[in-house]
This record gives sequence, C-alpha cells and structure tokens, in this order.
Amino acid sequence: MSFTAKIKSVKGSLAASNYKANVEKGAELLKSKNLTGETVKERYDEKKLVASMNTKVLKPFIEAVFSPHKSVSKNWSKEEWISHVEDFCKRIGIPEDVQVEYYIHRNTATPHVHISASRLNMVGKNVIQDNFIGKKAELVCDKMAKERNLPTAKEMGRIERGNMKKALLEASQQAVSWSDFRYKMFNKGFLFELSFNTVGLNGARICNLDDLDEIGNLEDYKLDKQKGHKLSQVDRNFKIADFEKNFKNNALKIGQHGLGEREKFNKNKFRR
Repeated sequence: MSFTAKIKSVKGSLAASNYKANVEKGAELLKSKNLTGETVKERYDEKKLVASMNTKVLKPFIEAVFSPHKSVSKNWSKEEWISHVEDFCKRIGIPEDVQVEYYIHRNTATPHVHISASRLNMVGKNVIQDNFIGKKAELVCDKMAKERNLPTAKEMGRIERGNMKKALLEASQQAVSWSDFRYKMFNKGFLFELSFNTVGLNGARICNLDDLDEIGNLEDYKLDKQKGHKLSQVDRNFKIADFEKNFKNNALKIGQHGLGEREKFNKNKFRR
C-alpha cells in the first residue's frame, strides 16, 4: 500500500509521549506546533494543561501512525516527510490552532511517523470530532495515493497477493519438503511460516521480506501475526494437503523414493 494510517482518540500519557520520542527507536522530532517546551515532559505538560480546560472531553488527544510504503518514501527529505504528514493531518481534520507533534521512527523496515495532536484548540474548544475517524483515515490515504499517481492500499494488496501466488506455485513445483519450500520462498523474497492448532498443522502465513526487519536465523524467526497474508487470503483454493502432495511427487521425480530423514519436516521446529 502506498499510504496507510491508523488513528484513534486517547486519554494520553507521558509514557506514550516518551515512546514516540524514544531515540533507541530511531525517533526524531520532525515538527511541533503551538508548543514551546524543549523536552518531552515539558511539551506533555503543556498539552495536559490545555486538556484540563475542557473536562467533558474524556479522550482529549488524537494519535495516528502515518506509514508510506518504503518504496514511496525511500528518497524523501525531512521537508518532504513533513509536507506529506501535514497534508494527511489537514485532510483528516487537524486544524492549525491545536498542539501537535510529529515523530519519525526509522528503526523498522518501513519508516513511519507518529502524530500526536490535541483535540482542543488553545482556548479549550473541541475542534476534532473522532466519529469514524479510522475509516476516514483509509479514505484520506487512498485519495493521497491517487493524486500522486500511486496505487491505493487495495490495489497494492492485489499486486502483492499476485506476486505471492506466483512464488508459491513456482516453489511448490520444486520443493520436496516444507523446510525446502520455506527456503525456496525466502530466496524469492518471501517469509513463509506454518501455523498450528492443538490438532496439528492447520494453515500458513506469507509476508514480503521487504516489509520485515532484518532476519537473523530463519529457523528461529517468528512472524508477527499482523504481518502478511494467510495462505487462504492469497488464494482460497490453496490447501496444505495439496502442497504436501506436490512435495512427494517432486521427490519421486528427482529419484527419491520418499523423503530421507534429512529432508523430513520437523513440526516442532516451526511451532510458535
């Protein structure tokens, strides 16, 4: 997806402010508005002071994470990051007369910006309504992508699933075991991980390596369940049993009568 964003109204806390400003996460303050404090705590105290002007608003802050696809943002300067973030904020309904901070995090595979804004203006009036704001963020991101001649989240998802399906089909025609299959998928640029329930193997998840942090030991890596797609989401006709059938056929084709112990899949190795 070219642009994605998550947004919600919150009570706010100093701990959350410190997280956004954590230099260990590669955090950098891109910009702040209507704030004079030099430290995180000083700026937080300023925001809480304004929040205290209107006790009827139980969640006086808006927090958002703005995430352009790294292929889109890889060459952005600091000024370009600020420009795109401010475009998003304006479209989502964050006005100029509220306190706001933008922190960029560069510690993940996809750099992203944490936005923290007061819902109250400087005299304590609630100027940001949070009804359906999550859905509004999706629409804003799609509009920003279209205006920049970039694929929308839905279009990017369709392209990504198509590439995954092609890689899965190719690897399934070559691999002789799940372990072999997983390494072939890795070499094609995807992380493939099996999932289990109390009965046993019940599905799989696949993710583009470009969307992940650096992977050390592939055998020990555990995929975040929020990342990538389930096998059934790539193609609902994909079945675990069909892949295993292909592995056996591939093994026979290359002269193996069944799989040797070295190639047999050890389910415990891939359990979460």
